[in-house]
Amino acid sequence: MYYVVDPAQFASLYVLMSNTLSIACTTLVLYGLYIVLFILAIRAITRRNPPRRRTLLAVTSVMFFLGTCDAVSTVALIGITMRVLNVLRLTEIIRTTLNIVVTDLLFLYRCYIIWDSRKKVLILPALCILATVVLLVTVCLQLYEGTYLIDPRAPFIMLLGTNLLLMFLTAGRIWYRGRGMHTILGPNFGKTYNSALALILESGAIYCFCAILLVASQTTQTEGEFGAIFYGISTGLATQTVNIAPTLILVRLGMDQDRIQQTTPVSDQLPSGGAIRFRAPVNLEDGSYPVVDFK
Repeated sequence: MYYVVDPAQFASLYVLMSNTLSIACTTLVLYGLYIVLFILAIRAITRRNPPRRRTLLAVTSVMFFLGTCDAVSTVALIGITMRVLNVLRLTEIIRTTLNIVVTDLLFLYRCYIIWDSRKKVLILPALCILATVVLLVTVCLQLYEGTYLIDPRAPFIMLLGTNLLLMFLTAGRIWYRGRGMHTILGPNFGKTYNSALALILESGAIYCFCAILLVASQTTQTEGEFGAIFYGISTGLATQTVNIAPTLILVRLGMDQDRIQQTTPVSDQLPSGGAIRFRAPVNLEDGSYPVVDFK
Protein backbone atom coordinates (compact mmCIF):
# COMPACT_ATOMS: atom_id res chain seq x y z
CA MET A 1 0.00 0.00 0.00
CA TYR A 2 1.34 3.37 -1.01
CA TYR A 3 0.66 6.75 0.53
CA VAL A 4 1.18 10.11 -1.13
CA VAL A 5 2.36 12.84 1.26
CA ASP A 6 2.25 16.48 0.33
CA PRO A 7 5.82 17.90 0.45
CA ALA A 8 4.41 21.10 1.94
CA GLN A 9 3.91 19.22 5.21
CA PHE A 10 7.68 18.98 5.60
CA ALA A 11 8.42 22.54 4.52
CA SER A 12 8.30 23.98 8.03
CA LEU A 13 10.55 21.22 9.41
CA TYR A 14 13.04 21.75 6.58
CA VAL A 15 13.17 25.48 7.25
CA LEU A 16 13.65 24.78 10.96
CA MET A 17 16.48 22.36 10.18
CA SER A 18 18.17 24.91 7.89
CA ASN A 19 17.89 27.58 10.55
CA THR A 20 19.26 25.34 13.32
CA LEU A 21 22.20 24.06 11.25
CA SER A 22 23.17 27.56 10.10
CA ILE A 23 23.12 28.81 13.71
CA ALA A 24 25.23 25.86 14.87
CA CYS A 25 27.86 26.17 12.12
CA THR A 26 28.26 29.93 12.54
CA THR A 27 28.38 29.70 16.33
CA LEU A 28 30.99 26.93 16.39
CA VAL A 29 33.28 28.72 13.91
CA LEU A 30 33.14 31.95 15.91
CA TYR A 31 33.47 30.11 19.21
CA GLY A 32 36.72 28.56 18.02
CA LEU A 33 38.00 32.06 17.25
CA TYR A 34 36.71 33.29 20.60
CA ILE A 35 38.67 30.63 22.52
CA VAL A 36 41.91 31.92 20.99
CA LEU A 37 40.97 35.54 21.76
CA PHE A 38 40.02 34.64 25.33
CA ILE A 39 43.40 33.00 25.97
CA LEU A 40 45.22 36.02 24.51
CA ALA A 41 43.06 38.40 26.58
CA ILE A 42 43.82 36.55 29.82
CA ARG A 43 47.51 36.60 28.92
CA ALA A 44 47.36 40.35 28.27
CA ILE A 45 45.59 41.07 31.57
CA THR A 46 47.93 38.94 33.68
CA ARG A 47 51.12 40.20 32.05
CA ARG A 48 50.34 43.92 31.95
CA ASN A 49 48.76 44.08 35.43
CA PRO A 50 46.36 46.92 34.47
CA PRO A 51 44.27 48.90 36.97
CA ARG A 52 41.14 47.05 38.15
CA ARG A 53 42.72 43.79 37.05
CA ARG A 54 40.35 41.62 39.06
CA THR A 55 37.30 43.30 37.53
CA LEU A 56 38.58 42.70 34.00
CA LEU A 57 39.40 39.07 34.78
CA ALA A 58 35.98 38.48 36.33
CA VAL A 59 34.00 40.09 33.49
CA THR A 60 36.09 38.38 30.80
CA SER A 61 35.60 35.00 32.50
CA VAL A 62 31.83 35.51 32.83
CA MET A 63 31.57 36.39 29.14
CA PHE A 64 33.56 33.29 28.20
CA PHE A 65 31.29 31.12 30.36
CA LEU A 66 28.18 32.57 28.70
CA GLY A 67 29.71 32.14 25.26
CA THR A 68 30.50 28.51 26.06
CA CYS A 69 26.91 27.97 27.21
CA ASP A 70 25.73 29.39 23.91
CA ALA A 71 27.91 26.98 21.92
CA VAL A 72 26.76 23.99 23.98
CA SER A 73 23.06 24.87 23.77
CA THR A 74 23.36 25.51 20.02
CA VAL A 75 24.78 22.03 19.45
CA ALA A 76 22.10 20.58 21.71
CA LEU A 77 19.41 22.13 19.50
CA ILE A 78 20.36 19.75 16.70
CA GLY A 79 19.55 16.54 18.55
CA ILE A 80 16.48 17.40 20.61
CA THR A 81 12.84 16.65 20.03
CA MET A 82 10.23 19.24 19.20
CA ARG A 83 8.72 18.90 22.68
CA VAL A 84 11.67 20.52 24.40
CA LEU A 85 12.56 22.86 21.54
CA ASN A 86 10.58 25.83 22.86
CA VAL A 87 11.94 25.32 26.39
CA LEU A 88 15.53 25.31 25.15
CA ARG A 89 14.90 28.32 22.96
CA LEU A 90 13.47 30.20 25.94
CA THR A 91 16.56 29.26 27.96
CA GLU A 92 18.78 30.48 25.14
CA ILE A 93 16.97 33.84 25.02
CA ILE A 94 17.47 34.24 28.78
CA ARG A 95 21.18 33.44 28.40
CA THR A 96 21.47 35.91 25.52
CA THR A 97 19.78 38.58 27.62
CA LEU A 98 22.22 38.01 30.48
CA ASN A 99 25.15 38.06 28.06
CA ILE A 100 24.02 41.36 26.54
CA VAL A 101 23.60 42.89 30.00
CA VAL A 102 27.13 41.85 31.07
CA THR A 103 28.71 43.23 27.89
CA ASP A 104 26.75 46.49 27.98
CA LEU A 105 27.63 47.00 31.65
CA LEU A 106 31.30 46.50 30.73
CA PHE A 107 30.98 49.16 28.00
CA LEU A 108 29.17 51.41 30.49
CA TYR A 109 31.95 50.92 33.03
CA ARG A 110 34.53 51.75 30.38
CA CYS A 111 32.67 54.96 29.57
CA TYR A 112 32.51 55.75 33.29
CA ILE A 113 36.31 55.46 33.59
CA ILE A 114 36.98 57.50 30.44
CA TRP A 115 34.73 60.30 31.74
CA ASP A 116 36.65 60.50 35.05
CA SER A 117 33.89 58.79 37.08
CA ARG A 118 31.21 61.36 36.20
CA LYS A 119 27.93 59.70 37.01
CA LYS A 120 25.74 62.22 35.21
CA VAL A 121 27.14 61.11 31.86
CA LEU A 122 25.92 57.56 32.50
CA ILE A 123 22.26 58.39 33.18
CA LEU A 124 21.05 58.19 29.57
CA PRO A 125 23.10 55.06 28.60
CA ALA A 126 22.02 53.31 31.81
CA LEU A 127 18.35 54.03 31.05
CA CYS A 128 18.86 52.68 27.52
CA ILE A 129 20.37 49.46 28.91
CA LEU A 130 17.44 49.12 31.32
CA ALA A 131 14.99 49.62 28.45
CA THR A 132 16.79 46.96 26.41
CA VAL A 133 16.54 44.48 29.29
CA VAL A 134 12.81 45.21 29.76
CA LEU A 135 12.17 44.67 26.05
CA LEU A 136 14.16 41.42 26.01
CA VAL A 137 12.27 40.09 29.03
CA THR A 138 8.98 41.03 27.37
CA VAL A 139 9.97 39.14 24.22
CA CYS A 140 10.83 36.10 26.39
CA LEU A 141 7.38 36.21 27.99
CA GLN A 142 5.75 36.58 24.59
CA LEU A 143 7.56 33.50 23.30
CA TYR A 144 6.46 31.50 26.34
CA GLU A 145 2.81 32.62 26.12
CA GLY A 146 2.59 32.56 22.33
CA THR A 147 1.38 36.17 22.03
CA TYR A 148 3.27 38.95 20.28
CA LEU A 149 2.35 42.43 21.46
CA ILE A 150 5.83 43.88 20.90
CA ASP A 151 7.88 43.52 17.73
CA PRO A 152 10.70 40.98 18.42
CA ARG A 153 13.09 43.38 16.69
CA ALA A 154 12.49 46.15 19.23
CA PRO A 155 15.05 45.04 21.86
CA PHE A 156 17.79 44.65 19.26
CA ILE A 157 17.04 48.05 17.77
CA MET A 158 17.30 49.46 21.29
CA LEU A 159 20.53 47.52 21.76
CA LEU A 160 21.93 49.07 18.60
CA GLY A 161 21.03 52.58 19.75
CA THR A 162 22.53 51.97 23.21
CA ASN A 163 25.86 50.81 21.84
CA LEU A 164 26.04 53.65 19.34
CA LEU A 165 25.48 56.08 22.21
CA LEU A 166 28.16 54.46 24.39
CA MET A 167 30.59 54.28 21.48
CA PHE A 168 30.21 57.97 20.61
CA LEU A 169 30.42 59.05 24.27
CA THR A 170 33.62 57.06 24.83
CA ALA A 171 35.26 57.80 21.48
CA GLY A 172 34.28 61.47 21.65
CA ARG A 173 35.87 61.86 25.06
CA ILE A 174 39.09 60.17 23.92
CA TRP A 175 39.21 62.34 20.80
CA TYR A 176 38.73 65.51 22.88
CA ARG A 177 41.52 64.53 25.26
CA GLY A 178 43.82 63.52 22.43
CA ARG A 179 43.38 66.88 20.72
CA GLY A 180 44.46 68.68 23.90
CA MET A 181 47.48 66.42 24.40
CA HIS A 182 48.46 66.89 20.76
CA THR A 183 48.53 70.65 21.29
CA ILE A 184 50.51 70.51 24.54
CA LEU A 185 52.91 67.59 24.10
CA GLY A 186 53.17 67.21 20.35
CA PRO A 187 51.93 64.71 17.74
CA ASN A 188 53.87 61.70 19.06
CA PHE A 189 51.97 61.61 22.34
CA GLY A 190 48.67 62.06 20.49
CA LYS A 191 49.22 58.71 18.77
CA THR A 192 48.34 56.94 22.02
CA TYR A 193 44.90 58.52 22.00
CA ASN A 194 44.46 57.79 18.30
CA SER A 195 45.19 54.11 18.95
CA ALA A 196 42.65 54.01 21.79
CA LEU A 197 40.11 55.76 19.59
CA ALA A 198 40.63 53.20 16.82
CA LEU A 199 40.11 50.32 19.29
CA ILE A 200 36.81 51.77 20.54
CA LEU A 201 35.49 52.43 17.04
CA GLU A 202 36.55 49.01 15.70
CA SER A 203 34.92 46.98 18.47
CA GLY A 204 31.81 49.19 18.46
CA ALA A 205 31.46 48.92 14.69
CA ILE A 206 31.67 45.10 14.81
CA TYR A 207 29.05 44.92 17.55
CA CYS A 208 26.67 47.35 15.82
CA PHE A 209 27.10 45.67 12.43
CA CYS A 210 26.03 42.32 13.86
CA ALA A 211 23.05 43.94 15.58
CA ILE A 212 21.98 45.47 12.24
CA LEU A 213 22.33 42.08 10.55
CA LEU A 214 20.17 40.47 13.25
CA VAL A 215 17.41 43.05 12.85
CA ALA A 216 17.50 42.67 9.06
CA SER A 217 17.39 38.87 9.31
CA GLN A 218 14.34 39.00 11.58
CA THR A 219 12.60 40.99 8.85
CA THR A 220 13.30 38.31 6.21
CA GLN A 221 12.94 35.31 8.55
CA THR A 222 9.62 34.20 7.04
CA GLU A 223 10.89 34.20 3.45
CA GLY A 224 11.50 30.47 3.13
CA GLU A 225 14.84 28.70 3.21
CA PHE A 226 16.95 31.78 2.46
CA GLY A 227 15.36 33.73 5.30
CA ALA A 228 15.90 30.85 7.73
CA ILE A 229 19.59 30.46 6.82
CA PHE A 230 20.19 34.22 6.89
CA TYR A 231 18.54 34.46 10.30
CA GLY A 232 20.58 31.52 11.58
CA ILE A 233 23.89 32.99 10.43
CA SER A 234 23.00 36.42 11.86
CA THR A 235 21.96 34.87 15.17
CA GLY A 236 25.22 32.92 15.43
CA LEU A 237 27.22 36.05 14.63
CA ALA A 238 25.37 38.18 17.17
CA THR A 239 25.50 35.70 20.06
CA GLN A 240 29.27 35.25 19.80
CA THR A 241 30.21 38.79 18.76
CA VAL A 242 28.69 40.13 21.97
CA ASN A 243 31.68 38.46 23.69
CA ILE A 244 34.28 38.79 20.92
CA ALA A 245 34.00 42.59 20.56
CA PRO A 246 35.09 43.54 24.12
CA THR A 247 37.63 40.70 24.29
CA LEU A 248 39.22 41.93 21.07
CA ILE A 249 40.06 45.23 22.79
CA LEU A 250 42.04 43.44 25.51
CA VAL A 251 43.89 41.36 22.92
CA ARG A 252 44.79 44.43 20.85
CA LEU A 253 46.02 46.25 23.95
CA GLY A 254 48.22 43.30 24.88
CA MET A 255 49.67 43.06 21.37
CA ASP A 256 50.38 46.80 21.25
CA GLN A 257 52.06 46.65 24.66
CA ASP A 258 54.30 43.77 23.52
CA ARG A 259 55.20 45.70 20.37
CA ILE A 260 56.09 48.81 22.38
CA GLN A 261 58.27 46.83 24.78
CA GLN A 262 60.13 45.22 21.88
CA THR A 263 60.81 48.53 20.10
CA THR A 264 61.47 50.76 23.15
CA PRO A 265 64.89 50.76 24.89
CA VAL A 266 64.83 49.42 28.44
CA SER A 267 66.02 52.74 29.82
CA ASP A 268 63.03 54.55 28.28
CA GLN A 269 60.38 52.18 29.62
CA LEU A 270 58.31 52.87 32.70
CA PRO A 271 58.91 50.63 35.70
CA SER A 272 56.60 47.67 36.23
CA GLY A 273 53.22 48.79 37.51
CA GLY A 274 54.02 52.38 36.53
CA ALA A 275 51.57 54.93 35.27
CA ILE A 276 51.46 58.38 33.77
CA ARG A 277 49.41 60.98 35.62
CA PHE A 278 48.61 64.45 34.35
CA ARG A 279 48.23 67.24 36.84
CA ALA A 280 46.35 70.37 35.89
CA PRO A 281 48.09 73.70 36.73
CA VAL A 282 47.20 75.06 40.13
CA ASN A 283 47.08 78.65 38.96
CA LEU A 284 46.59 79.56 35.33
CA GLU A 285 47.32 83.26 35.88
CA ASP A 286 51.04 82.72 36.40
CA GLY A 287 51.40 81.09 32.99
CA SER A 288 52.19 77.64 34.33
CA TYR A 289 51.73 74.55 32.16
CA PRO A 290 50.36 71.07 32.88
CA VAL A 291 52.83 68.81 34.62
CA VAL A 292 53.44 65.17 33.72
CA ASP A 293 54.24 62.84 36.61
CA PHE A 294 55.91 59.52 35.79
CA LYS A 295 55.26 57.11 38.67
